[in-house]
Amino acid sequence: YGRNIETALDRRFVAHQEAISALSRHIEVSPDMTFRQFEDFTRITLQDHKDIFALSCNPLVRVADRENFEKRMRTLSPIPDFRITERDAARNLVTAAHHSLAVVVGFIAPLAGNLPAIGFDIYSDPIRRAAIDRALEENRTVLTAPIHLVQENQEKLGALLLSPSYKMTRNAPDDGQRGIANFAVGVIKLDEMIEIATKDIRQDQLTFHLEDNTVEHERKKIYCSNGPLQRPLSPFAWQTNLKLADRQWTLTVTPSATYLMQHRSWLTWTIGIVSLLFTAL
Repeated sequence: YGRNIETALDRRFVAHQEAISALSRHIEVSPDMTFRQFEDFTRITLQDHKDIFALSCNPLVRVADRENFEKRMRTLSPIPDFRITERDAARNLVTAAHHSLAVVVGFIAPLAGNLPAIGFDIYSDPIRRAAIDRALEENRTVLTAPIHLVQENQEKLGALLLSPSYKMTRNAPDDGQRGIANFAVGVIKLDEMIEIATKDIRQDQLTFHLEDNTVEHERKKIYCSNGPLQRPLSPFAWQTNLKLADRQWTLTVTPSATYLMQHRSWLTWTIGIVSLLFTAL
């Protein structure tokens, strides 16, 4: 059962990763795209992946380029007064300070429900910034730690999958960021991703839990199929690690008391046969 859950989650995540990689390549070859073109390209992906809340193209903007970037986006964006924003201490969107680097939500789909996200500097958020720094340093696709989605009115757990998109030039500056111009970003609703992946293989008497053990305790829990994870673990619990982009999750499966009662006879026979074999040897 645990291996089936592991395989189902891996396949679902790989499908998302392939979709984000395709978006990243599209951004590279279409640097002058419009919002309409971005929506057209992402429509099928969003239809096929109901657990992806949004797809976006987030340009990497240095402070010296900020004014020109904002002027250009005002001619393209559905928001005529486009500006780079961040959240203040009260979590309100305000004009962003002039930081040395910003990673700004430029294009996003679907537009409905996501207009407030346009212009948001995701690099201003510590969790997103940590993932972006890893992407810039390692030149690879990354996944953020679990976050609360800024676009959602409800408290839902999500994560951002970010794939670097590069400058289409042979003379990209060797500044440690290896020519990265944008990030293709998928906003994944983690609970829906897990439920879609495992809906056909769940068992009532077996509970599975997912945790991200690289973050602090209050954020580590990602999903529980049936109640909280009990500590210490049951001696009958089964665990494995899942690799998702550059992160590692722990999958734990625990049987209920009813399950153990129903399978006790088989367990007894198995132990007896194994004991007999050892005795014979």
